[in-house]
Amino acid sequence: MIQSGHFVSTSKCIGIIIYLVYTGLVQGFYINTYYKVGSEIFPNDNSIEEKFKTYLRSKKRELKPLFINDSNEEKENSLNNVMGDDDSELLGKYPICEAKYKLVDKLKVINFLEKLMEKRKKIIFNKSCLTETYEVLLVTLKNTNDLLSVLATVYGFIPHFLIFIILFGFFITFNKILLYFVLIIPTQMTLNDLILKNIFKMRRPNNSALKSYGMPSGHSSFSYSILTFTVLHLIESHKDKWNIIASLLALITLFPIPWSRVYIEDHTVSQVIVGIILGVILGCLFFLFKRILFKYKYSKF
Repeated sequence: MIQSGHFVSTSKCIGIIIYLVYTGLVQGFYINTYYKVGSEIFPNDNSIEEKFKTYLRSKKRELKPLFINDSNEEKENSLNNVMGDDDSELLGKYPICEAKYKLVDKLKVINFLEKLMEKRKKIIFNKSCLTETYEVLLVTLKNTNDLLSVLATVYGFIPHFLIFIILFGFFITFNKILLYFVLIIPTQMTLNDLILKNIFKMRRPNNSALKSYGMPSGHSSFSYSILTFTVLHLIESHKDKWNIIASLLALITLFPIPWSRVYIEDHTVSQVIVGIILGVILGCLFFLFKRILFKYKYSKF
């Protein structure tokens, strides 16, 4: 009796286990997980997988990412770009980062500059606050607490000031040396901005407010073409104190420009290096051109 009762109990247990397993398998065919995208619900079924993918593709253009991770991992306080045309919601949610050196505020005092800057504005997110950046004469301008960033920003405007001085000085004095500088300017701009940048099509760092391509660096190529020509010309000339002073001024003014472009994140290191190489080549070529013309001029006599 005990054995028969034990057999019956065992049979019931086996029957219950088989029932549960069978029920689970059957329900497994009919119970599916569901995906919800917007107001649409899609079951996890292979039969409608293509419809689900089609729906996602149709909604792809409606998706607007707020942030894109910064690729510059060397910065401890990594900044993230804020995408979107309407920044009012974001500005209402996060405060503007406090800054000791308010470069942007000082330029916004000038009315026409403020209107120009607002058209080329970019906001970046820095952990818990926002930083407004602006493109001004191919330089990213922003309020900052970093004194070196202020210095680097100032160096970014030196090529523009130098171009004005060269053109103004040439049309006033018609100096022959300034003529070579005048010829370097359009040559460098054409080769760098119109040809090479459209060949490489390399973007600038994420935190730059500039939308143009960054390879090679135009500031670096221009400054080092002028610097190379100036140094070679002064070495060839009489080594008096004025030439030494001029060489030192050229070095102090033009040599740090590539560093400044990397520091304010308008260019990568590789973009700056290629710009330097291009500038040195152009400076040497124009110096050789000057020597050839000089020899040709005096060979007639």
